Amino acid sequence: MPEPKTFRMPKINYYVRKHFRTKILVLDLDDTIMPWPRNMPLKNGKHLNLNAYVSNVFAKIASEVLGLDRDEAYELCSSGYFNYGSAIIGLLETPDYDVTEEQAHEIFMRVHQQTATNPSKGVVAWAKPNFKLYYLLSQFKTVPYIITHGSTPYAKIALQCMGLLNTVVPEENVFGLELYGYYNTKNKPNPYIWFQQKTGIPFNRMVMSEDSHKNLFFAKALGIKTVLLHREGEQGEPFPNYDYVDHTHQKLEDYLQMFLDKGVNYTEEKLERSLEELVSENAPYGAYYQNYIIDNAISA
Repeated sequence: MPEPKTFRMPKINYYVRKHFRTKILVLDLDDTIMPWPRNMPLKNGKHLNLNAYVSNVFAKIASEVLGLDRDEAYELCSSGYFNYGSAIIGLLETPDYDVTEEQAHEIFMRVHQQTATNPSKGVVAWAKPNFKLYYLLSQFKTVPYIITHGSTPYAKIALQCMGLLNTVVPEENVFGLELYGYYNTKNKPNPYIWFQQKTGIPFNRMVMSEDSHKNLFFAKALGIKTVLLHREGEQGEPFPNYDYVDHTHQKLEDYLQMFLDKGVNYTEEKLERSLEELVSENAPYGAYYQNYIIDNAISA
C-alpha cells in the first residue's frame, strides 16, 4: 500500500509571500515624528507657537525675495496655505505676482533653514533626543522612510537633533518637498507615485503615518495602509470616521508599540495566490492613475 502523500506548499509561493509580508514604514515628519510646540515657554518669558513663528518667517523672507510689503507677503503666504495646502503653491499660483520657481525655491529653502537653525526658536533649540522612538524604530526589521512637506535639509537637522538620523533613519531615506516637486503635496497622488517609482517598493508593502487625514486619501486609494495620528495637544479627542484611514492612534510611539507588542503586521490575507497575481496587484495603479502619471510626469 503506497504511503500517503504529504502536501507541501510550493517554494515559490512561500518566498513570494515572505517577501511581500514585510512592511515598510513611511512617516511624515512635522507633528508625526517631531511634535511642534504650540505653547512652549522661552527664556525671555514669552511662549513659542511654531505655526505662528514659521508663518512670520515665511512672510519676512517672501517680502525680501519678492520686494513686497511684509503684511502683503504674510497675506499672500497665508491665503496660499489655506487655498492650496502650501504657501509655496500659493506663491506660484497667485495671479497678482509673477513668482518664478527659482524664487519659490529660494524662499522655501531659506524659510526652512532659518526655522531649523534659529538658536532661540528653531528646531535646534527645542527638538530633543527621543530615546523611546529610537528604541521602537530600532526593533523593526526594515528601516523607515520620511516624506515631508518641509525641505530635506530641515528634516535631516530635525532627525539629527532627535538622535534618529543615521541611527534608525538613513539620511538617504529622507525626502523633502523640493525633491518630489513643489506642486506635489501629499493631498495628491503624485508624491506617493514618485516615492514608489524612486524606491521600487510596492504600495501594499507601505504603511503611511500622518497627522493630516487629507494627506492619506490618495495613499489609501493607491493601496497603502494608512495610520492617522493626533497632533500635540489634541490627544484624547475622538477622530472622525474617515473611510480612507485604517488605524488611528494618539501618537506615533503608541502605534509603533502596538505594532511590536501585538504583531500587527498588516499582512495580506493568507490566500493561495500565484506570483503573477501578487505582481499584478502592485504593478498597475488603475487607468485613472496611469493617465495621471502621463499627464503629470514627475522627474525622479
